[in-house]
Amino acid sequence: MKKRILGAVLLCSCLFAGTAYGAEAVTAQGSNTVILVDGTAQEIYPYNIDGNNYFKLRDMAAVLAGTDKSFAVEWDESKNAINLNTSNAYVLGENDLQFPAGALTATAELSPVVLYCDGAELAIDAYNIDGNNYFKLRDIGEAVGFAVNWDDTTQLMQIDTSSVGTASVTQGNYMYQGNADGSDILLDESFTNPDYWDNLPAFDVVVEEEQEPSADAKEENSTMDTGTVSADVQQLLNHATLQPKLTRFEILNDLILGFMEQNFTDDMDTYTKAKVAYDYFINTTQYTTATQLDSSWFSAEELAVIWQHYPERYAIPILLDHKGVCNHYSSAYAAILQAIGLDVQVVSGKTKSSAGGYSSHVWVTVRIDGVDYLFDPQVEQRIAQRNGNVIQYYRFGKPVNQLLNDYQADSRYTFAEQK
Repeated sequence: MKKRILGAVLLCSCLFAGTAYGAEAVTAQGSNTVILVDGTAQEIYPYNIDGNNYFKLRDMAAVLAGTDKSFAVEWDESKNAINLNTSNAYVLGENDLQFPAGALTATAELSPVVLYCDGAELAIDAYNIDGNNYFKLRDIGEAVGFAVNWDDTTQLMQIDTSSVGTASVTQGNYMYQGNADGSDILLDESFTNPDYWDNLPAFDVVVEEEQEPSADAKEENSTMDTGTVSADVQQLLNHATLQPKLTRFEILNDLILGFMEQNFTDDMDTYTKAKVAYDYFINTTQYTTATQLDSSWFSAEELAVIWQHYPERYAIPILLDHKGVCNHYSSAYAAILQAIGLDVQVVSGKTKSSAGGYSSHVWVTVRIDGVDYLFDPQVEQRIAQRNGNVIQYYRFGKPVNQLLNDYQADSRYTFAEQK
């Protein structure tokens, strides 16, 4: 007996106008987790519903892009349905692989949209959450032709595009409840620890809107020469007590030291180094999806550990290929400031959007003499792009207590120290 045919990602918002998804609505718990795609670690954002993980269709297409099992997500007007076209490549969208906006807990309803694969109708269940439809990974694997397995070595779900069909995966193995900041995890534990991934803060929820400086910032900088930093920030950084530190991960330390060797000179003071690094990310980095960590870089034990460390796993990719989003910019910049000797934290929360309201965001704070100062190279880059690509340092070394209306912190992270 054919199961109810349900839908995929909502391609047109008007499609669902006035449509009842179903009588039953259930609670969905959002999270971020990691899967291995042909051995490469990819971060993805499912919802857990009744003990099963459901993934957004376009996110699945995004992590499979470039593999032998890639597929395009297309709307078929003649069938009034979505078709997975395995002959066409998937084009990554700006909202792909982004943490769901809003609260972690959402309402899910059964979705009536019809799904096809290469013109053949599929009979698989899906849920609609906030206008997007979510499927089980195994169901899409069976349709497209990739296998879903459990990797005992890394304790991660694995997509194998060289195999057809799926293996049984107990999804409870990797969906857990725990503290939002991972504070209940011992640093040496692996992904078998049941207390981490489900309640991480909402990183990369949306692409931050281009931001105009606040009225206070404009007034404060009205007499500042374009492209300069106020003398008080320079004096502040140069009088900070320095305690240079690296991280516990050799690959990240090599990247940090390589950066410092190439961009710093012996005669530079602390202020100049901080400014050079700040300018570097603004001038050389493209705001786009970052390269995922390659599992071949690490042993199984190292891979399990680094994915438990928020700043470290985001600092590495952007230092390799100059691509990333706010948490990559801030994590890498903080790692360099820490190596210089400053007392840094990577902070996640919300920042005011020029379009109104707030967007989820990640920035850096430096503590000097008990006061936190904000550094935000990614937003600074957006401001510069609207001002002839001239860096004006509106987000360089500003006291946090002067920006409480513009930045609202939720969680703070530090780098794990060397053993």
